[in-house]
Amino acid sequence: MIPAFNKIGNLLPGKHRATFAEIKGRFGFNEHRLLLLEGFKNLLIELKRAGCDEIWLNGSFVTKKEFPENYDMCFQIKGVDPDLMDPLICSGDRDERKKKYRGDIFPNFIEGGSGKPFDEFFQEDRDGNPKGIIVIKPQEEND
Repeated sequence: MIPAFNKIGNLLPGKHRATFAEIKGRFGFNEHRLLLLEGFKNLLIELKRAGCDEIWLNGSFVTKKEFPENYDMCFQIKGVDPDLMDPLICSGDRDERKKKYRGDIFPNFIEGGSGKPFDEFFQEDRDGNPKGIIVIKPQEEND
């Protein structure tokens, strides 16, 4: 279940499991956000096909911000067959990925500045405040 926002507009701390339908219902409250979700849904389908077990959704998209630029997400790489997904997801031009999928996509490696895996790095805002992220299980989604 997706929790409430805290007083500064972030999700309450923790990893909060949700389905795509729940994410769309909670965060798809205007045309701009629905456009971002369309790209995210296409990415979710690609990662599911490749065997991805877990995705973490983050960024201003999972806040109260009315018009986030995009979403940030990382995905579990264990068990993923890169030959079964769009090669643009793991290689190629970042701008092309954003254009096609409308978000920033990161394999769950170590984030360079913090030294933390992305799924941990995502759980703090830019000011170091703890915040929540959304966990999606692609293999449990019905396309």
